[in-house]
Amino acid sequence: MRFLSRTALVFAFALAFAFTFVTACASIPWANMSQTDIESWKGLGYGPEQAQELADNGIDPATAAEWQNGGIMGWESIEAWQEEGMSPAIAGAWNGAGFSSEHAGEWAEQKFEPSEAEEWREAGHSLGEAADARGQGLMPIPAVATPSEESSE
Repeated sequence: MRFLSRTALVFAFALAFAFTFVTACASIPWANMSQTDIESWKGLGYGPEQAQELADNGIDPATAAEWQNGGIMGWESIEAWQEEGMSPAIAGAWNGAGFSSEHAGEWAEQKFEPSEAEEWREAGHSLGEAADARGQGLMPIPAVATPSEESSE
């Protein structure tokens, strides 16, 4: 019986050590990344958790930089633009024109370019109105400030 107790005790210590080791390794920042990638992620302003999430979803630092150049950071944002079928450059153009990924997708589906869609929207037109007017060969007319709007500025 004494042998069994000693064996059980050794087993318990071994199990506790293994669990601690595995848990500690799993929580090491920048795990499974090369020094080059770590430096790249840090240079882009990403911490270990965000970088790991992007890496787990197939985004490397160079691709993350492309998205970031368009003002799009973080996996949730990148994923939303990818779901609309947009590359980093195209998404960046839509983002720069002030469109969310969802609205950009709707306008792009109607064959609008980001700058064109921005003109129609700034002129006060909805997507439906813009598509109808453009179909008739019309162009957006920029909104003109009224005298009361000018005096309040």
